[in-house]
Amino acid sequence: MLIQQLKQLEKDGIVRRTVYPQVPPKQSTSSLRYGICARAVDAGVNRVGRDEAQTCRG
Repeated sequence: MLIQQLKQLEKDGIVRRTVYPQVPPKQSTSSLRYGICARAVDAGVNRVGRDEAQTCRG
């Protein structure tokens, strides 16, 4: 499942995936420019959500 998600993220240009031909299989991933921007936006959205949740709780 994780491999499929990483392959899709690679296809979408969010991460770079490197597969090493060894046993057991090994791979590494790194964020591309778009992935880094998306991570920053996600962090901002999460922060707003936490602030709103605290406001609603009183």
